[in-house]
Amino acid sequence: MSYDDSTEREAENSKWGKKMSAKSGSSGPSPAIIGLLVVAVVAIIFVIQNNREVKTEFLFFDFRGKFWFTLLLAILIGIGLDRLFTVWWRRRKTRKSDV
Repeated sequence: MSYDDSTEREAENSKWGKKMSAKSGSSGPSPAIIGLLVVAVVAIIFVIQNNREVKTEFLFFDFRGKFWFTLLLAILIGIGLDRLFTVWWRRRKTRKSDV
């Protein structure tokens, strides 16, 4: 008479009754979080290195502020103009297809 205790060993080696196996990529931080952290660190370094004040003149606006803030404002205006152009282009395209 032999005693087979393989089911007991499997139960001891499992966590919450599930068989444990090594899965590639299932542990650790996701690549998106690592990328976000890298971008945040680079942005902080950029702000620290570009902390001088600059004068910006555009049309009839005169603005004096930090270089990083001026650049951020220009990027945000560019993103806003891109969104407006994209909406306009899509409406124009759907109007042409309706006719």
